[in-house]
Amino acid sequence: MKQLSILCVLFFMLGIHSTIQAQADQPSLKIVNLNEADGLLAKPPQVVLSPKDTLQFVATNGEFAIFIENAVEFLMIDEADLHIHLDSSTQPQSDIFIVREVDRDVKTTYSIYCISDDSWPLAPPRIIITVN
Repeated sequence: MKQLSILCVLFFMLGIHSTIQAQADQPSLKIVNLNEADGLLAKPPQVVLSPKDTLQFVATNGEFAIFIENAVEFLMIDEADLHIHLDSSTQPQSDIFIVREVDRDVKTTYSIYCISDDSWPLAPPRIIITVN
C-alpha cells in the first residue's frame, strides 16, 4: 500500500512538471508600448523573443514611425524591412508579427522616431531573438 501511495505521488509530480514545461514552451504575445512622454519612447526598451512568439507595437501617447532593418530574418513578413506608422489617436496598434525559427541568436536595434514631438529615443531599443 505504501508503494502504491509513493507511485501515485510520483505520477502526480510528473503531471505537474509536464504541465509547467508545456506552459513554458507556449508562445507569448510581447507588446512594446510607445509613449512620447517617456524619453526612452519604448517600454520595455529591450524585447526578448523566442521562435513562435508574437510581437506588437502599441502607441499609448503620440505618433511614431518604427523601422526594423532586415526584420524578415526573424519575423514572418513579406518585405525585408519592417516599417510601421502608429498614431495613438487614429491607429494605435500595429499588426501582430510572428517570430520565425532562426538558426542563431539575433540581436538588433530598431529605430523609433516620435513624429508628434520631433524626437528620437534616448537609448536605442533592442530586440533579441533567442533560439530554443
